[in-house]
Amino acid sequence: MRLSPDDHFRVRALYENIRDWIKRGELPPGARLTYAELYTWPGATHCHIASSALWLLRKDGLVETRRGLGSRVVVPGQEWSVPEEDRYLPLRLWVEKTMRQRLADGVYPPGTRIPPLEELREEFDVSKTTVRFGLSPLIRARYLLVQSFNQRRTTASSYRWTERGTIVTEAVKQVPRDELLRPDERDDLPPNGKFEAWGASNTLIAWSRHSRCKVSYHVLYTRVYRYYWPIKAAMTTPTN
Repeated sequence: MRLSPDDHFRVRALYENIRDWIKRGELPPGARLTYAELYTWPGATHCHIASSALWLLRKDGLVETRRGLGSRVVVPGQEWSVPEEDRYLPLRLWVEKTMRQRLADGVYPPGTRIPPLEELREEFDVSKTTVRFGLSPLIRARYLLVQSFNQRRTTASSYRWTERGTIVTEAVKQVPRDELLRPDERDDLPPNGKFEAWGASNTLIAWSRHSRCKVSYHVLYTRVYRYYWPIKAAMTTPTN
């Protein structure tokens, strides 16, 4: 995204503010720099300004960013990496686990909006699809509520649909903390990656090529992994 001259000024101002806070010790080594926090600081009007400021801080060696972890102030002599127990988690599960932790810790209080997909994509360094998969269990559990879209007039003859955002519901206060932190369990997913149907066992991509399958692999994958459809229903229900 091309930044305007005003945005360049905001990037520089945000960068200098964070740099000075780090040098004065107001942001100690190990302090996390999430987009939710950056947005409360002057100048961070959108994620591209925040990400550009973080890039300058990384260039100075003051901040480090790790995929799936986010960004933090550098701790001299200490390596920052994903905990051993989470190192081999699929990225979507890591997104889910991190977001559950933030909900439990009150980073996103009930009634507030979580950051948009683009910001979470930037922070986790994953695709928007991966972020959506990570948020899906929280939406199904009704911890998050995706609001409808707004129709906004852009010209006399055209409209633009804009997403209102995803808000945190009161349900996060109504469940025990350990339940909120517990990752979503998919008991119906086979451990070997092969799905049983019509007396045969095949991988999802093999079933997508089967003569009984009426949908594309993308539709089949989305139905099974994102929406929890039974394998036969997912294969035999054509799209409208």
